[in-house]
Order: sequence, then structure tokens, then C-alpha cells
Amino acid sequence: MVYQIYYSPDGSMKGYTDFTLSYMDVDSFKVSEEDKKLLKGAQYCRYFGYREPPNSTKPYALTSVFWHIVAAKFIFISVFI
Repeated sequence: MVYQIYYSPDGSMKGYTDFTLSYMDVDSFKVSEEDKKLLKGAQYCRYFGYREPPNSTKPYALTSVFWHIVAAKFIFISVFI
């Protein structure tokens, strides 16, 4: 709901999946030769999380979006308790 209200350009859920995925530089962890074949030359993999990209000034730090969503969850729970 936070995505739809605050972050969606058109108020829909289009783009939500991409919005929730962070980037991980595959060179930042050890990968076997067998796994490199599966990656097919990909530089990044995607995972669920609201973290800064590897090329930012604070790589993999939590983003303001993460804290916005945590605050929304807290407010939602507080209202209904």
C-alpha cells in the first residue's frame, strides 16, 4: 500500500516487484565456476530488500524507503491495537 500511495507513478501496482528488489554485485562474493556459467555474465543479481546499490556512496545500506515502510507498518499496527 505504501508503494501504491507514495512511490507508484500512476497509483497502480505496476513496477512493484522491481521496486522491492535490490542489486548485489556478484563480484563481491565468491562464486564457483559452475555458478558463473549459470549467471551467464551477469554483473548483478537481485534480492528482496530496500538497500542502496553497490555503486552508491553507502553500498548496501538501508534506504529511506525501508524506513518509510517500517514507519507505515508501525503506525498501522498502533492504530489497530
